[in-house]
Amino acid sequence: MSVVLYAPGMLLFLFARRGGRGETALSSLERIAMGLVIAATLPAVWQLMA
Repeated sequence: MSVVLYAPGMLLFLFARRGGRGETALSSLERIAMGLVIAATLPAVWQLMA
C-alpha cells in the first residue's frame, strides 16, 4: 500500500526538486526509480480495488 502513496508523492518531489521553475533535470537513476515506483503502483492499485 505504501507504493500507492509514493506515486502522488513523486509529484511533490518533482516540484520541490525543481523549485517550481523546472530548471534541474532528473538524473537517470531518479528516472529509473520513478519508473519502478509507477510500475509497482499499477498492480498495487488493482489489488486494492479487488
